[in-house]
Amino acid sequence: MSADEFLTSLNRMTRVAKFLNTLEDIPWFANIGKPLPEGSTSKRIHSWDEWPGPEEPSVAEVGDATSDIFEELTQGEDSDQLSKLHRRIRNSVVRIAKHRVPFDEDEDTWHAPNAAVCEAGWVAGLIGLFLWLNRPVPPGLVEEWKWFVAGHWPCDWEGDYPEGQPIVY
Repeated sequence: MSADEFLTSLNRMTRVAKFLNTLEDIPWFANIGKPLPEGSTSKRIHSWDEWPGPEEPSVAEVGDATSDIFEELTQGEDSDQLSKLHRRIRNSVVRIAKHRVPFDEDEDTWHAPNAAVCEAGWVAGLIGLFLWLNRPVPPGLVEEWKWFVAGHWPCDWEGDYPEGQPIVY
């Protein structure tokens, strides 16, 4: 490994390690059901039961778009390493966040609280991949991440993703 490759690798590890250390400090779902911040133009839902579910076209569109991002990021010679990094971040978030909502191990992924936690882990994993790759995070993911960091769940999308805006719980 050349000196340049070593420094690049070290920078990647440092960025991702810092990101992993911040996951414990995020107020995962601490503000669901609470009013949105002053000036927010996002719509909101007021209960878990208001989430339209994974078959709602707007929910599916976001899921498909973020899956496409994952596929794009994890192609190539580093695909196994990147997939493992995504899984590590996702599992860390699930471990932390599932205790902050009525997560139910006996329910499937589409039980709204379970979906919220899984989506938080998925998006965090994507953010970690962008950090590892030192690439800018796309606007739709930035918007979703902003809401997770603020303690809400961006659970649906109004308008085309990523041009529209999230619907938030």
